[in-house]
Amino acid sequence: MKTLSIIIGVAVLIALAVLSRSVFGLEKPQYTLVSKTGQLEIRTYEPVMLASTKLKGEYREGTRNGFRIIANYIFGGNKEAEKVAMTAPVLVENPDDADFTMAFVMPKESVAKGLPTPQTDRLQIQSQNWGTVAVWSFGGWATEERLAKEWTKMQKAMQGQNLSADTYDWIAQYNPPSLPPPFRHNEIWVMLESPTP
Repeated sequence: MKTLSIIIGVAVLIALAVLSRSVFGLEKPQYTLVSKTGQLEIRTYEPVMLASTKLKGEYREGTRNGFRIIANYIFGGNKEAEKVAMTAPVLVENPDDADFTMAFVMPKESVAKGLPTPQTDRLQIQSQNWGTVAVWSFGGWATEERLAKEWTKMQKAMQGQNLSADTYDWIAQYNPPSLPPPFRHNEIWVMLESPTP
């Protein structure tokens, strides 16, 4: 019994170390929290720079291909052969659309010194100003089935605050695939107000 407790304790410590490295150790886009009710938050985001790629077809396969394209860019697959630090979250536009987008937020330090030039026209660099965003947090895997369930919950929570939306805008995933479901963090984002350019 004592041995089992030690093994469980070590496993928990390892999992927390992985979680710390995969979530808390990465740069994330800055925001101001406007309000929080349960799993629903209203945030106002600062402008960011995105590296993104357009995707087509089935959600799972499309996101795998998109991840490879952007990961190749930040790991040195660019004209200057420069590496760019990984950030969180990985963003995917609502995949119900025939064409959707995957994006990584570029780290502030790399933006300040100048981002490397993509080697492919499948990768775009552009500024993004989300403004005010409704955010719904949930754990586990962000599968299409799970997203559908969480989106229904989010819509109900938004109605309780006199907010409504027919579709969501982005899925935000904060963890690498290797992290177990109990430690995962995902979000659904709905754009409420875009700032004036």
